[in-house]
Amino acid sequence: MSKTATYFTVIVIILVIIIALYFIIMAMNNQSANPVETINNIQTEAPAKTINISSSASSGSFLADANGKTLYYFVNDTVGKSNCTGQCQTSWPIFYSPNIVASSQLDISDFGQIKNENGQNQTTYYGWPLYYYAGDNAPGDTNGQGLQNIWFVVANPEYNVLLMNNPVSKIYLSDNSGKALYYFKSDIKGTATSDPLSKCTGACLATWPIFSAPGGGQITAPALLKISDFKEFTRPDGTSQLSYKGWPLYSYSKDIKSGDTKGDAFNNLWYLVKP
Repeated sequence: MSKTATYFTVIVIILVIIIALYFIIMAMNNQSANPVETINNIQTEAPAKTINISSSASSGSFLADANGKTLYYFVNDTVGKSNCTGQCQTSWPIFYSPNIVASSQLDISDFGQIKNENGQNQTTYYGWPLYYYAGDNAPGDTNGQGLQNIWFVVANPEYNVLLMNNPVSKIYLSDNSGKALYYFKSDIKGTATSDPLSKCTGACLATWPIFSAPGGGQITAPALLKISDFKEFTRPDGTSQLSYKGWPLYSYSKDIKSGDTKGDAFNNLWYLVKP
């Protein structure tokens, strides 16, 4: 073979190698040129919701778990404390989710957790422990609603008037933080055609603050209570106050924690508001 032919063969081999290397480099560049696009094209599933919102004609809109099973609150509880123990938990198992993923209509900061007397973790909503009812079999069942007048679905939007219960005072009304609501015997009760008249004015209000209609006057309450029994009225000083069955509602400044009822029968003039 002549030197010219050998030289030509070497050139061809070099060109083939260069072309091959070019295509290899281009292929590698195509794989890594846009990593963001590659990542974005990966199908990722959103985390499953652990709290959903369900509804029914009889119970309205309420909280449910990931499988649509209804959640309840217990009027014997106080904020941050479960009083459902022993045999109670057989019928009313606790609800617990370590990582709350909620419907967009809910704020996860409203959820928390406690340890009950058995040392079990339990999820709370606005501080109230959450439960299932063993008698609910299918998603959306609300067989525990109003049971014994002490178990109720957890409403959405949340209740702004609640029911609470203790062995001494029995069932009474509270705000959604568990602070008891009172009426004043000296007030003039409202009627279907006239507003009530509050006789608690001036210094009295420092001890017995008025209870105003939360949420712009929209009342949400457990099923035992009739929304039509609540009415917002304007006091002589121009402030708004909520009444129940004609009686203006107040809290008591010396009730410090959820479940306190220190103002009941105070001076034989102030009493807890009963359903």
